[in-house]
Parts: sequence; structure tokens; C-alpha cells
Amino acid sequence: MGQRELVVGIRLPAARGGFEMLPLSGRRHRIRDGPRQPGRKVLEARRQHRGEALGITGRHSAQEKRWYWDQLGRRWHQSTLPYRGPAVSGSWARRGMTARGRCVVVSMRIDIWSDIVCPWCAIGKAHLDAALAEFEHADEVDIVWRSFELDPGAPSVREGEYSEILARKYGTTVDGGQAMVRQMSERAVESGLHFALEQARSGNSFDAHRLVHLGAERGMQNQVKERFLGAYLSEGAAIGEHATLQRVAVDAGLDPIEVRGVLGSDAYGAAVRADESEALERAITGVPYFLIDGRFAIPGAQSAELILQTLRRAWRESHEAVTVVGGGAACGPDGCAV
Repeated sequence: MGQRELVVGIRLPAARGGFEMLPLSGRRHRIRDGPRQPGRKVLEARRQHRGEALGITGRHSAQEKRWYWDQLGRRWHQSTLPYRGPAVSGSWARRGMTARGRCVVVSMRIDIWSDIVCPWCAIGKAHLDAALAEFEHADEVDIVWRSFELDPGAPSVREGEYSEILARKYGTTVDGGQAMVRQMSERAVESGLHFALEQARSGNSFDAHRLVHLGAERGMQNQVKERFLGAYLSEGAAIGEHATLQRVAVDAGLDPIEVRGVLGSDAYGAAVRADESEALERAITGVPYFLIDGRFAIPGAQSAELILQTLRRAWRESHEAVTVVGGGAACGPDGCAV
């Protein structure tokens, strides 16, 4: 198993435009290539005396030191996919940062509230994928799937035709429900998807959301989410049944023992509720809901063109160079100006 090197630092605007890396350590830290056990600290030097092992000296400000130690206290999880740097969670992800190559660089984060049993969420994801295919900085985008239950009180499997279920839910006729199914199926085809909604077996999605969070811990959240959407919308999978979830989650690449353990416990239940609480705080009442860098919101399955425009605007505004105006007396590592 090979090793990669990582230099930890802060990406700052350079005086003449562009960016430069301010390293926070004089040492490079080895990161083993390939999968690792959950919860293992990536930076093994943290087990030693922090100041000695990581080269934090008086030349770094107190703010930089606090930021650095905050990052080292977070857990990193290595994806089982080909190496592209460790996946990021916790504080790093919230700060919009990811490890790529040899240093930590500023990236864009997209939080997406959605439900497994939501056809428009799958269509919105397809539009996002199309936008990212045209986005110049797609390799620096972190996507985080957030939980949202359209019907929290649903049973494991809700019996009846899908069009009839829609009709009851939205207070329309069966013909009206069938019209909804046709509209969503047509839009799916336009987006490169195939829905078999007449076979859909609606039900409670809480446990599926818990497994999506397990996928996030293992660096494969997007694969798990996509597999669940496809199984429910295109294959007629009963996404509320544990046996179905076990099969589909393993198909997505999760460990069968871990999946069985999650389904047999309340693991990640608090994470699902935390996502839903934040959605309530943000007044999110429908999904999909895309939040880019915590500042640009896109409600609903908007077009790929609109999503691309928003991505470019968000990137441009978050990466503008700092304009330095004038100069005054200041203190530096070698003393203060007099």
C-alpha cells in the first residue's frame, strides 16, 4: 500500500493577484493510500507532542494556531475509490475546504436537502451533474447530501398505486395523480433518466437517510444516494424495508456488516434529525434545495443552465483577490516599524 504526502496550510490571496499557500507546518505528514478503518486519525503525528511534531512556532499567529488545532481534531475518512485525497467532514467541510494533492485548498461546498422518495430530487441531481460537467472548477466542489423526509410518518411500505397515493396526498383526483406521474416521467427522460413510477413502492425513508450518512463516513455518500434514488424510482424497490435497504446499500459499495449494524440500531438517527432541524431553521419546505457555500440557494429542480450560472457566480465572489490600499506602520516577525 503506497503513501502520499500532504502539506497543511491556508490558501491566501497573493499581493499581485491569484493565491499563495501559507503552510502551517514545516513537516509533511504521510497519508496511506487506500481504505482505512473508521475513526483513525489521518495525521498520526498528532499522537506526539503537538508543538514539536507539527512545527507550530511563534511565527504563526494565535488565530492560525487555533485554526490548525481545530482541524487536527477532526476525523478524516479515506474513500475506497482511487486516491484523490481524503474526504473531509466536520469543521473542514463546513469551512468549505478539502484535501487535494499536496496541500489544503479552498473549495466550494454544495449542501443538498433531498428525499429518497422524491422524483424531482433525482431530476435536480441530474441537472446539477450536467452543470458540473461544464463548470471549470468541478474538481474542487464538495457535495454534501442532507436529509429531508417528505412524509416522516409513513409506514415502511405504503400500499396502493403511486398515482393514487399522489392523488390522496395532494387532494386531487386519480387522473390528476396520473398526470403528475406523466409529467415527472417526461421530465426524467429529458434529463437522461428513466422512471418506473408505476412500480414505485412508497414508504418511510428515515433508515435510508441513516445509511446515506454512513456512506458519508466512508467517503462514498454520493454513490449511496444515487443508488437509492435509482432503486426506488426506476426499479420499484421498497426503500422502507430493511431487507431492500441491505441489498441496495451493499450494491452501492457499503460493507454488509456495517449496514446490518446501522439498521439494527439507531446509528446516525441524530444526524438525520440535525439535517431536518437545520432545514426547518432555514425555512426549507420543499426539496430538492441546493445551498452553495452557505450563501446561494436554489430551491427546486432548476435548469442546468441556472445552476451553472450560480456556481460560477459563487466561485467568482468567493475567490476575488484582496485589493491592498496604501501602506502603514506594522509589526512583523523581525520587530515593529518605528
